[in-house]
Parts: sequence; C-alpha cells; structure tokens
Amino acid sequence: MIFDVIYSFDCPWDDKVGYYLPPKEQRRLWTMTEGDEQYELDIWEKGKHRKLCADGLTRKQFDEFVKHCSMVAESTETMGSLTGVGWKPAISFNNQDEYAKGYANAYVTPYPSYVLGDGHKCRITDEEWQKRCWERVKKAVVKVYG
Repeated sequence: MIFDVIYSFDCPWDDKVGYYLPPKEQRRLWTMTEGDEQYELDIWEKGKHRKLCADGLTRKQFDEFVKHCSMVAESTETMGSLTGVGWKPAISFNNQDEYAKGYANAYVTPYPSYVLGDGHKCRITDEEWQKRCWERVKKAVVKVYG
C-alpha cells in the first residue's frame, strides 16, 4: 500500500509550527502549498496555517507520519481530495494529541501497490478496480489507524 496525503494545520500565533510538521526525516518528501496567508479561522486573533502534500509515501513513511503527528482515521465520508491530477477519494485523519493547541487534518488516499520484477513499486491505477475496492480499502485503513 502506498499513500498520497494532503495535510493541513492551524495553530495560535505563539505556537511552534515545528510541533505540527511531519517528521524531520521526511520533510523533503512534502511540498508546502499554503502558508499563513491562507489562515482563515476566527478562533485566534492571529494564527499560523500550513498545507503540505506528499505523494507515494510507503507504509513505513506513512506510519511514521501518523505516529509523529498523532493522527487517527475517521470513518466519516469525505468528498475526496481535489489535486493537480483530478479528484481522488480520501479518508479523513484528525489530530488526537491532547497537548496540541491547534488543529490538524489529513486527507489520505491509499493505493494498493505491487512490486515489479525490477524492484520498482507501482500503483494499481485501473479505475474500475479502484471503485470496486475503495470501500474495502477504506475499512481496512480505518481499522488499522482508527
């Protein structure tokens, strides 16, 4: 299984952004797509905002991200993720760290994958197969990470 992730967080101005970022060892895998200029919450007078995206995280990388950021999967239906390559179904994850002052959410699209004979990992991209398997994949992810 490999994972595409859209991760965003908002926190008070006096909070440290580094507390919410993915693990240091992974940061090169993530691209920041939004910054403080997109902060829109009315919770704090001033706040910090970040949105980061990562494509093709391995299971190990994804597990490290989930653990580091205290993320938990929810069974709530989402409208999916709108990405540069179109719409993808997604599972919502929320931060469950009781010590966090801010809010964090991730939209995760898991892809079953396989390894080719030459060692390269590939996504299963057959659209019909994905539609048939989405509910099964979603239930499995929520069971493991919920």
